[in-house]
Amino acid sequence: MDESTVNGKPKCQRLRKGKDADECSTEQLLSCPALQELFVEDCDWSHLRAVTIFTPMLKSLTIRDKDRHRVGCQVMICANNLESIYCKSAFVNDYCLRQSCSLMEAGIDVVEFPLSRSREAAYRISKLLQGMQSVKSLELSSKTIEVLTSADEIYIHLLVFGNLRRLNLGRLDLKCGAVWGLLHHSPHLEMLECHEMIGLTSDDIKNSSLLNPTPGCFASHLRQIKIDDFIASFEMIRVVKILLEHAVVLETLTICSTGNPAEPEMEKVFCEELLKLPRGSKGCQIILS
Repeated sequence: MDESTVNGKPKCQRLRKGKDADECSTEQLLSCPALQELFVEDCDWSHLRAVTIFTPMLKSLTIRDKDRHRVGCQVMICANNLESIYCKSAFVNDYCLRQSCSLMEAGIDVVEFPLSRSREAAYRISKLLQGMQSVKSLELSSKTIEVLTSADEIYIHLLVFGNLRRLNLGRLDLKCGAVWGLLHHSPHLEMLECHEMIGLTSDDIKNSSLLNPTPGCFASHLRQIKIDDFIASFEMIRVVKILLEHAVVLETLTICSTGNPAEPEMEKVFCEELLKLPRGSKGCQIILS
């Protein structure tokens, strides 16, 4: 355990790879009233039934938990002044966050684990998301979206993210129920970012009602979309086409292409196709880089 102190009380604390403490001792470490930053890394709580993080002054919480084999426990997080939370886990532990009205940013990532645990992990991620309902900026990794896809019905249980202004998805998959649910439950979303996209075939377009009904934010608040690592193909252009058609107040669509030095002419063709796509927003500018 590492810590920094102010007036004799720990302000920042790091817990690493601990196991020996009993439930009472563990909660004493996690319940310092002056604590503002807490880093929990690879702590083995498999011998405990439950752990509570109760720190009223806590502003930043980082959890890194890569052990995917052990038996987990319930982890309750009670931090009314929490501003930032990042959790990278195999979700062997069952995390529950009591809602914090001051939450500014949150991120969830997933480490590798056996495929047999995908649905369980998806429901645990969904449970953690419920406590992030008031967040303003949310980042979900590509692996997180992949896991959520294994339990597509999860979007039914999502609450409204009324304060969410920025959503960063590691993977934009318009066929994923959780992605569909997040977009529909974020009425004031202003910026959507993604690092990769799942392309759409012509059959996907014919046989589905993608983004129908249109998410409310697409009609009222969504002004920026940014796509990183764009791989030019007709499948990807179909995704962009749907986004442009539905986002009627969009101001900028920024596309950062990975490019293909071996086929510069083909890359040029795809760029021209992108710029010719119809736009629901007359003032939308497409920026290619």
